[in-house]
Amino acid sequence: LTVREVVDIMSQLTDGMSSAHDSYIIHRDIKPQNIMISNEGRVVLIDFGAAHHCNNNYENNTYLAYRSDGYSAPDIPQAQKYYFFSPTYDIYSLGATLYFMLTGLEPIDFNDDSCPPFVKKLKSWECIKMSLLRNRDDRPQSIDEFLAMLPS
Repeated sequence: LTVREVVDIMSQLTDGMSSAHDSYIIHRDIKPQNIMISNEGRVVLIDFGAAHHCNNNYENNTYLAYRSDGYSAPDIPQAQKYYFFSPTYDIYSLGATLYFMLTGLEPIDFNDDSCPPFVKKLKSWECIKMSLLRNRDDRPQSIDEFLAMLPS
């Protein structure tokens, strides 16, 4: 995909994610296989089977142990009484998807050294790098912060 196509897909995808996050819904399974594009170019996120609806503190008392290698945030909560979810889980997945769309490479065990040099020269490199940080507190905290790092 061209950078322009990727930015268009990400812009449409994040519009929907922003609405979901405003309603305290975390998708938790954003990956290329769950993104559909219509013949008209409309981007649709599918498969909300792993999604969680949380209270206004992003807490939920149910847990679904689900991971997509390379696309799931490494810090998804483990078994405990109450679970704190965060938009940063979806932001990690968006960064991984962005990386895949630009490189064609699965982001499994992503790190700076495994990234092709041409990606580090792209304007979206900072967005990828920040979104894929292992500590959720270091990632963009909202869809708006993620979008601010994408080239327009």
